[in-house]
Amino acid sequence: MKISFANPEMPDKGVVVVGVLDGRKLTESAKELDKKMGGGLVRAMKASRFKGSKGHSLPVLVPGGTKLDRVLLVGLGKAANIDARAMQALGGNIYAALSTKGHAAVQVLVDAIDN
Repeated sequence: MKISFANPEMPDKGVVVVGVLDGRKLTESAKELDKKMGGGLVRAMKASRFKGSKGHSLPVLVPGGTKLDRVLLVGLGKAANIDARAMQALGGNIYAALSTKGHAAVQVLVDAIDN
């Protein structure tokens, strides 16, 4: 798996990872992607037990009409508890969830979080 850093841009194909805070609160990138998917992310969360808790993730089937291969929602937990160590652990969780899936590249959309 290739890991690189670039300016944020909403991808239109491939694999995308976005964050969700406790209480199913979407980050700005997740909101933008949810809108692009016609509310698919919110519906997927409502149909599951995923609440945005730290360490939890939810793979989402992508509906027709988009060229995305996969979306992974990752729980960020409480905004006040997000620090460098939490983000490092999150990176490990993302890698564990996707490294064996055969994707050449994954785009992780990281947003500034007010805590």
